[in-house]
Amino acid sequence: MFDNDALRYKYLKEYLSTFNLPKDFITYITQPNNNPSQHDYHNSRHCYTVSINCILASQYYRLTDNDIIELVIASIFHDWGHSGGELSDSENIDMAVIAYSSSVATYKLYLDHQSIIRLIRATQYPHMPVFELKEQIIQDADLLQYLHEDALLWMESFNNETGWHNSPKDVAEFLQSQRFNTEWAQKQSQKAVERLLKPSEANNDTSFTER
Repeated sequence: MFDNDALRYKYLKEYLSTFNLPKDFITYITQPNNNPSQHDYHNSRHCYTVSINCILASQYYRLTDNDIIELVIASIFHDWGHSGGELSDSENIDMAVIAYSSSVATYKLYLDHQSIIRLIRATQYPHMPVFELKEQIIQDADLLQYLHEDALLWMESFNNETGWHNSPKDVAEFLQSQRFNTEWAQKQSQKAVERLLKPSEANNDTSFTER
């Protein structure tokens, strides 16, 4: 799996280029500084990671290209302009929907906008029960930042943003307490837990992706 932001950024930008999207729109959503949320944890890099998690889960379930691109775009926008704790998550989601809708108006995208907005709203935390597979995937993907090899750096980023003092054990317990929607996420979260609890051993295993 990915061990740094540069690899995630490169992968996502190349992946987006395989779809029939305006090039300037791809540039806009893959420029980290365009997302006004620049907090330690809630930032563009987090959104890119959620997008990649959605891609991996979508490939596991063999979703259509249309479903995948909706998930990717919804993931990129789901924390766009996040307040870093100053507002409720409902208000954060409203800002993300406004940012997405503004981009649609600017770049004249021909996508299922209501579906993408529904996916963005599905990420409001605490999560509400959802029953559509795409909504289940994006909820799970949003909780699996620690799936990647730089999990400990993300833990530190979360602690810096929130003022908390989570340890790897705390994060592992958080993951174990979650009711993941999908089989894919259940498998990946267990691997993330193993890495967090036994980093010296688990870091040698980079096979997070289900083939």
